[in-house]
Amino acid sequence: MKAKRSRKIKTGTDKQMLGKVEVFTMEVDNPDWSHDRDKVPGFPKHVRAAVNMRESPIVWMLAHDQVSTTQAKAASRFRELYEAAGSADLKAMDTTKEPVDGGGFPDILTDRKMQAAKDLKDVHALLGIEGYRLIVNVCGECNWIRDLGHTQWKRLRLADKLRECLNALAIHWGYQTPKTRSWRKAG
Repeated sequence: MKAKRSRKIKTGTDKQMLGKVEVFTMEVDNPDWSHDRDKVPGFPKHVRAAVNMRESPIVWMLAHDQVSTTQAKAASRFRELYEAAGSADLKAMDTTKEPVDGGGFPDILTDRKMQAAKDLKDVHALLGIEGYRLIVNVCGECNWIRDLGHTQWKRLRLADKLRECLNALAIHWGYQTPKTRSWRKAG
């Protein structure tokens, strides 16, 4: 019987179990850092923080070195846009409460929401229908690739397509530079 291979965690990270939560430490941007505190002792630009590996598929893939940090940044930005453009803040009207004078309806379409929708439209044009749906499923709605593909072959193709789409987004948003080829002259 073949022994089960253990999953490798990114080097330089410490994996721990807190109850049933799988946690690893990684270097993240310091929220207290600012340009005026640059190079001041006690205010580093990056700090180590504990991160829940099961928070999203992208965080798990980053911990297992299946996506790069630039791809993870692109996925995080897409998730922010997707949540900003979504209807998370829409609430149904409560008919059991008595109406009060002066209580109006909040503005449903904010500038932030419209800008997020425009940015998502650009992403849709960049990735195409299949790439956009895959990014929405994995990054926006946090569906795992194992739930999207029914066979191992399909899961591997989806993971490759996800990395391609995340590369395109990272280049589009400036997190990564495009790879260029240099051709040698013959002769």
